[in-house]
Amino acid sequence: EKALAEAAEEPDALRLVPALTGRTRPLAAALTGWGQARRVPQVLTGPEGDFTEAEVAQAVAAGFEAVSLG
Repeated sequence: EKALAEAAEEPDALRLVPALTGRTRPLAAALTGWGQARRVPQVLTGPEGDFTEAEVAQAVAAGFEAVSLG
């Protein structure tokens, strides 16, 4: 929780949380226009086997976007 709160301190960051399940958007779509906006990327990395649904929900509530890598 502390790490999520600290990440939220960067106002213009591109916050991404890769997830295998749930409502996600393709990573390529999330990165569209990223370079022109010069946003700082913040990508959460989790355990092998994915985050739990509760962890993804917590990240989304903190301003991260759930993305699929495939």
